[in-house]
Amino acid sequence: MGARDIVGLVARAIEVALQGAVAAMLPSPERERFARPREIDAPRWSLEIGLLQGAAGAGLFMAAGLAYTRPATTDQALILLRNWWPGLSTTHFQSLGLINWLGWCLSPASWPFTYLALVGLLRCTAFAIAREAVGEPVVWAAIRTYQHLRRVRAARSREARLGPLRPDRVLRGKGTDVLVLTCRDKPEWTPTATIEIGDRFYRLLAVRERQDGEWSVIVYGLREQEPQAVVRGLVHYRPPAGTHLPEP
Repeated sequence: MGARDIVGLVARAIEVALQGAVAAMLPSPERERFARPREIDAPRWSLEIGLLQGAAGAGLFMAAGLAYTRPATTDQALILLRNWWPGLSTTHFQSLGLINWLGWCLSPASWPFTYLALVGLLRCTAFAIAREAVGEPVVWAAIRTYQHLRRVRAARSREARLGPLRPDRVLRGKGTDVLVLTCRDKPEWTPTATIEIGDRFYRLLAVRERQDGEWSVIVYGLREQEPQAVVRGLVHYRPPAGTHLPEP
């Protein structure tokens, strides 16, 4: 095996490891979209990262905790010896250690290590119980925050295109079809709903957005429902004054 082959194997191993780590960090359903076409076993990678996180978090927590509590415990013990001796027992010194460890657990400096250990434990537990992957909470929060901000921005941009509130307009379409032009969504108008306009009943055909003068409008295309059709959900709509529906 030549040097080029070795370099290729190492590069491939690094690529696989990076892809597995990314798949384990992502939340569902982003993880499924990333892992499935690449045939990545996300639960296995989640377990391996969880073992690493758990061991690193616990080890760093203990090492940093000792560095945090040992000087404080020593200083406090010397103060006790100077001011309360005789009458001291091992219980007094043990209490100092417990109090300082409690202070370390409550200190923000210990939280990153606690986070690593708990997430690692959660990953291992999820794999052992259901063989499921667990996304990284920080990555989950970052992705969901970005998606929320993007949705808010898109909604504001769309509202700006639709312009201010104004009355609906009802136009005749092809045959008995009706077009309702509105400046805001009508979420209750679904393909399964029956829309009552006057004494006529319609079904939703299509929804689209189009330019209408200065502003955009949402166009709901309706078709008159057959008399024998089943009504699963009825929505009452009062059209603007002067609206003339096409003859049935």
